[in-house]
Order: sequence, then C-alpha cells, then structure tokens
Amino acid sequence: MSTQCLLTYIGLPPEMWIAHVFASIVPFTLILVFGLAHDPALALIAGSNCFLPAFCANFAKYVVYFRTEIIQPLGEDGKEVLGDPRYEFLPKFLQPLPIFSLTLFCILVLLCFIIAATTWTRAARSTTTPVPPHVALLTRPYEDHCKCMEVERLLRKMILKTLAAALPITAYPVLQLTFVGIIMLFPLCLYSHLLPYKTMEKGTLNWLNLTEIFLISAGIIIINLANLIIASNSHWATTTESQLLFFMLILSSAVLIGLALGLLIAGFLFVEMFLGNG
Repeated sequence: MSTQCLLTYIGLPPEMWIAHVFASIVPFTLILVFGLAHDPALALIAGSNCFLPAFCANFAKYVVYFRTEIIQPLGEDGKEVLGDPRYEFLPKFLQPLPIFSLTLFCILVLLCFIIAATTWTRAARSTTTPVPPHVALLTRPYEDHCKCMEVERLLRKMILKTLAAALPITAYPVLQLTFVGIIMLFPLCLYSHLLPYKTMEKGTLNWLNLTEIFLISAGIIIINLANLIIASNSHWATTTESQLLFFMLILSSAVLIGLALGLLIAGFLFVEMFLGNG
C-alpha cells in the first residue's frame, strides 16, 4: 500500500503490478552495484538472503486479489447480487487470462525456491581453496556435516513470508498461525537432531544450538498463545480477561526473550573482541 501511495505521489497509476515492479528495482539495483563494486557471488548470496523472501511474497499477494465473485448493490431496494469477476490488479494484457496469470505467478514463486535452494546448496558444498567469502558466509558457523543449514534458513524465511502474504493475518488469522506453527516444527526437529553449530571447544556445551532450539520453541509457544486469543470459544477465550492474560504472556515472553538474546549477543561480541586473542 505504501508503494502504491508513492506511485500516486510521483504521478504513476497506483496499480499493484507497477508497485511490484517498483519495489523490486531497489533490491536488484543494490545487488548489482555491490556485485560490480566488490564480489558478484557474495552480492548474490547476501542480496537473495535479504530481498528474495519479500520478492516471492509480492507474487503471493496476487492470490489475495483474485476474486471469483464480486458483490454489487442493485437499485434502491438494497439487494445485492454476485457480479462478474474483476481483475484490474493485473496488467492489461493478462486481465483476459486470470487462470493463466495465477498459474504463472505460482510457477515464478516455485522457480525462485528451486533456484535459491540449488544455488545456495552448490555454494555451500564448494571445495574451493582458499574459501571464497560467499562460501564462508554460508558455512563458517556450522559443522562439516551441516554446511547446508543456511539453505534451510533461507527456504524457511521464503515460505513464511510467502505464506503471510497469501494468507493475510487480517483475513485468515487462524489459517496463517496454524500453518506457521506447523512449519516451525520442522526446523525444531532438524536443529534438535543435528545440532549444526560448531562448539567453541571440544567437550563444552554448545550454547548456540541450545539458543536456536529455545528460540524456535518459544516462537511455537507464542504462536499457540496467539491462536488462543482469536479462538472462537464462547465460554472463556473471548472474554476480556482471558485475552488480556494471553496478550500479556505473549508480550512478556517476547520482551524477555529479546533482552536475553541481546545480552547473549553482546556477551559473544565482548568475548570475541576483547578475549579472543588472549
């Protein structure tokens, strides 16, 4: 919506597909400039990590706009009937082909997933010596048998971002939260089983793995609490007191986890900067 307002401000029609193109220009420009100035491979990896989830989500937004039935008022009697489908949000040359357009958008999103997974996996498995910067960015924190863990993280971000766009929280809150909770079970099991982060010293407790598992578990708990707030249970879940209780639990959990994570990061930075060479 903000991009469409910006289009209106600069004199362009606030159409969704123009906003999509406009929103994609800046990321592609940044990746291109960084690649030409420094390292193209590093620019591609870093740029896809930052911008590819949102790029896929922009395609998923079209799913929300597809309407097979339009309600239109008739006359003074106030009665409403189902009108004809309208696809003004599509480019003019695609408006006569709505099913083809929807299929095309789904294929483009699928291609983004396949290309991203293939590119990142190939980079993570690189055996080039010395290790290129983009390979170090993907593999440095992980054990040798878990070099492709960043691929899972990227795909998870892409899936969650696409899901949030296709099922907006304002229209489909239960569906979105339920699917997000199910998706988050996969990385929880994966990290619990593989323990992919390197240990600082052999025989010591790996706090990075435990922290990752704790954060994913906390996220799943918060998702379930949020689902309880919107649960349509007339006996207790819709009362003000119960909703306030769940809201305070969610808020306090998020604040405490954020503070703890910030202190943990600060501690690791302090150790690395001041005690790492000692």
